[in-house]
Amino acid sequence: MEPKTLPLALAPGVAPPERIELDGLLLRRWAPEDLQVRYDAIIASYEHLYPWMAWLQHAATLERQREWGERQAASWPAEDEFSWSYNYGVFDAADGTLLAFMGVH
Repeated sequence: MEPKTLPLALAPGVAPPERIELDGLLLRRWAPEDLQVRYDAIIASYEHLYPWMAWLQHAATLERQREWGERQAASWPAEDEFSWSYNYGVFDAADGTLLAFMGVH
């Protein structure tokens, strides 16, 4: 049986919102100033994350996180159907604390 090909959710050049506020949460596109907090969260959760996250088979470095952030910034909106990955930080809307990461792929 051949795998089913699904239609694209978004047309090329169209992206989901960069910022979503809902019930005390702020989902927003990662920004360059999030580098350290994102890195710190990955390091703090590494033992829990790495068995489940293919992108985290090696311990994160600040430089790899910087490069990842630059790739994310350059690919929003995605230019083709092979680069659709929109990643958000989930923050407490009141105080800006990073709560989670999420991706729409």
